[in-house]
Amino acid sequence: MIPQWLRKRLAGKGRGARGGTCPRCKCYVITGLDHDDCALPAVVDDTEINHMSELLARLRGVATFDFTQYGGTWELRYRYPVHIKAEREFPVLVAHVCGIRWPATAEPHLSLTRSAPPATTLESPPF
Repeated sequence: MIPQWLRKRLAGKGRGARGGTCPRCKCYVITGLDHDDCALPAVVDDTEINHMSELLARLRGVATFDFTQYGGTWELRYRYPVHIKAEREFPVLVAHVCGIRWPATAEPHLSLTRSAPPATTLESPPF
């Protein structure tokens, strides 16, 4: 068991996410570890994105993360495909890419509803 004095000293360190700036482009970013086991460092933008923005990011090969609060610290958790399909419980942030700011609310440009085909008769062929 970890002594209470050591818990207080470690608070905000280790797995917890921290704010800072990107050393290359100087944008505000959030950094932290992406998992509890075998964690990798993650650097994300500070803007929450919607489902469509997440889809656009994932199609471009850019990772997304849940921004969760656990035990008084904020943590980043990698979003696996099973998480993407599920209902959101936490804000979703996208991995930082210098020079790209993902839109917080992207909308689809294509209409998903079908329009009725034009009426044709035998006298007027469609070509």
